[in-house]
Amino acid sequence: MSSKPGLSCTAAATPAGEQQQELLNQKLRDHVQKIMEKACETYVLS
Repeated sequence: MSSKPGLSCTAAATPAGEQQQELLNQKLRDHVQKIMEKACETYVLS
């Protein structure tokens, strides 16, 4: 519990961290989309 406030403080202090998080979210979304497409193809083929 004591480490959580420290984490939020450092995140708020760095706007660059926010930008990195946004980039990570976008990469994750792309990754999930690719997996979903692959899963759909596999489902259709089987």
